[in-house]
This record gives sequence, structure tokens and C-alpha cells, in this order.
Amino acid sequence: MEITAFAPGAPDTDRLTTETVGVIVAAADHDGFGAPPCTTLLSFELNETDNPEFHRDTWLARSGDETVGVAWLIRPAKENRHLARLGVVVSPDRRREGIGTALVARCLEAAAADGRRVVTADGAAPEDGDDDGGVAGAFARSLGFLHVHRTLWWRLDLAGVDREEEDRLRAAASDRSADYDLVSWVGRIPDARAAGFAALVSIVNGEVPHGDLEVEDMVVDVARLRADERRRAPSGVAVLYVVAVHRRTGETAAYTTVRLPETTPAHAAVGITLVHPEHRGRRLGLAVKLEAHRLLRERRPAVRWLETGNDDTNRHMIAINETLGFVRDGSVVTYRREW
Repeated sequence: MEITAFAPGAPDTDRLTTETVGVIVAAADHDGFGAPPCTTLLSFELNETDNPEFHRDTWLARSGDETVGVAWLIRPAKENRHLARLGVVVSPDRRREGIGTALVARCLEAAAADGRRVVTADGAAPEDGDDDGGVAGAFARSLGFLHVHRTLWWRLDLAGVDREEEDRLRAAASDRSADYDLVSWVGRIPDARAAGFAALVSIVNGEVPHGDLEVEDMVVDVARLRADERRRAPSGVAVLYVVAVHRRTGETAAYTTVRLPETTPAHAAVGITLVHPEHRGRRLGLAVKLEAHRLLRERRPAVRWLETGNDDTNRHMIAINETLGFVRDGSVVTYRREW
């Protein structure tokens, strides 16, 4: 077995991309966690070379002519240059052979060489609340990683939602948020909404729980948003946006996003849902989520399963998810190693 760097644009890139995506899909199917991966997105991420937000390195574990494992290291290029994030996947029939350990070692070596002080990684965890994270946790600890925080994963069956209860919730949220308008779109952010949306995105890192990780806020302007839109255009994932706009001031007060992968049309995933601190207490988080659900039924009827995640300390968002009918569908533990 040898570890080789994946090189986008090389003569064998198409073949190796197909093999690598196959390893990730097979592992996801075997492990049974979360929605099936979007193969278009996986191929896009493997071959992307001009991302101004992140540097990505990918390594393959090769056994003869077969790809049996893959690891990637993502290094923020602007804020949070002390951090890096790694992921590792090994073919189900080749586990416990040291392949994952060798791939992680290559990632850690590259992170240290680039001056990254903290490397994080995620692993699926058992549902019993045990913070050691089961098999993934044991693997992480064996490599010197420590527990940071747990993300609860939820799934909603849109076809099984009690529509009368949803209407009642919508009316209650509307009463509390009468000074706000809900605005939505798919794809490119309208020019009239771009500056306000950028301002809200800029505070996300400071508002979303990260355990005891030191995470800097992003500095996002319209130009940065537009560059990211252009970059993601070929990814195979459309994005639905719902924002709450304060009617008197025009401020963007809250938003939620839903990712819509083209290769798995029955599945969608909520991205960030955030309410600006100055506008909280008006049920805006509930309002934008309910509107997203309505729009999915109206415009994307193929979507049945909606997934979302939130930190296990975020009691407010947990309550919203439970109110909307989401049920627990696993959890993910984030680990870190630092030097």
C-alpha cells in the first residue's frame, strides 16, 4: 500500500476521481450515517484548484491498481490560518490495516509544515450520549486527538409533517415577527440583498458554538459573496435562501439556507440558520425555517428528507427542531489535535 497525492488535471485524474468517489460512497452506504453523498459535489471538490477561501490537499491510499482510502486536508486561506480540517475515508473491506492511520499522518505532516497549530476532524458517534465517540472516537484518541464538541444530527420527513400543526406554528411566528418580511430565492443572491446578507454571514463564527476552539469571524463583503457563488456554480448543489428583512430599516435580521444536491434529489440539508442578536425574541428562526419547508414542498416536491445539525449546547435550536418535527438521526463529534 502506498500513499500518493491526488493531482487534479493529471492524465489519470478522471479514473482516480471515479475510484475515489466510489470509496466515499461505499463507506457512506456501509456506515449508514446521514444522506447519501452527492457524487457531483465530491468530484467538484476533488478537482477544484482555484478556491480563494481554502487550500485543499488530497491523498489516496493505493493497493496495486485500486484506491482503498482517501484523506483530505483543508486549510483556510484568509481568516483562521491557525486551523486546518482533515477528513479520512477507508474502504469498508480494508479497515483495520493501518490505512487510515497512514493517511492521517500525511495530513498532520502537511498541516504542521504549513504552520497550522490546530487540526480538527469529525467522526460519527453513538446515540447514547457517550462523548468518546465510539469507534471513531477510539481511532481519534489513538492519534492524539481530543474531544471538542458534539453536533446533533436531525432528519425531517417532509411528507409526514402535520400540516395543521405547521400552519399553527406559522401563524404564531407571524404574529411575533409582524415587522419583518420573508424574502427567498434559489441561486444568486439578489443585488438588493447582497450587502445585508454579507453582514450577517460575517458574524456567523462568533454566534455558532465551537466548543473551546478559537475561531475568528469572517470579513465578508459583496465581492467575496460573488466570488464564492461563481466558484460553487459547477458543484452540483443549488442553494435555497430565506431571509427575514426588517421592514422599517431594511436590515437583514435572520436567514436560513438549504442545500439541494442534484444527484440525490430526495434529500436536502439545512446549512446555517442565524438570527442577528439585536433581532432575537421574535420567532424569526422558526419563521425562516417554516418558510423554507413551504418552499421546498412548492418548488422542489422531490425533496422528502431534510437534514440539519446543531451543537448539543444550542438548546434554543434544539427546541425549534423538535417543534418542527425533526427526529434525531445520529451525532458527530469534532476532535482536535494541536501542537
